Amino acid sequence: MEDSPSTYKTCHFSLLDVWLKRNGWIGNFALGASYISLPWWAGQALFGTLTSDIIVLTLLYSIAGLGIAIVNDFKGVEGDRALGLQSLPVAFGTETAKWICVAAIDIKITQLSVAVYFLSLQYLDI
Repeated sequence: MEDSPSTYKTCHFSLLDVWLKRNGWIGNFALGASYISLPWWAGQALFGTLTSDIIVLTLLYSIAGLGIAIVNDFKGVEGDRALGLQSLPVAFGTETAKWICVAAIDIKITQLSVAVYFLSLQYLDI
């Protein structure tokens, strides 16, 4: 095997992925946050102002990213099961994981969380 920086990065990323998949909730939320929150934070930090509102809202929208990550877990159920990884389809079964996925992506969790946050700002007079 070639001993290059790219090989090291690939192995390191794969080990991190396996480590995060030990707990499906943490791993999927981390993946969702890396797709949604981190790019927004980087853009705001570089070209705007990174505020607490942006941090909270992007973390709430990362719940939808969690659902998208669950979709990807359905492809690897057999491998996850063989490796003892607790992806949500393995931990809860594919039927329950399907509904967790729908709830995370659909308005039930993500949009309601954002609505509650905005309402709390209004009632707290912030």
